[in-house]
Amino acid sequence: MNKAKDVILLAKEKGYSCDKKGNAIGPKGNILVSPTKEARNGRQGFTIRTDLLTGKRSTSVIPLHRWIAFCKFGNRIFDEALVVRHLDGNVRNNSWNNL
Repeated sequence: MNKAKDVILLAKEKGYSCDKKGNAIGPKGNILVSPTKEARNGRQGFTIRTDLLTGKRSTSVIPLHRWIAFCKFGNRIFDEALVVRHLDGNVRNNSWNNL
């Protein structure tokens, strides 16, 4: 079992999405994480409930760059040979064209 993969697939199943600007969008259409928001730990991400995976009340954080890459490339991001990187070197630039 790959927890990171399972959490990303659960987010897709629950209706999370993204846009080409690099925003993570919740199932109700609200922007969860925007590239312009400051992250507390230097990394951007959003939290989802993972009760369906664990069988108990729990949450997991999905890094924003991984989520945008998944939206763009689909299941290919789980291939160990694929490397997702920021083309301009700016880790805060999670726009579609920069990954």
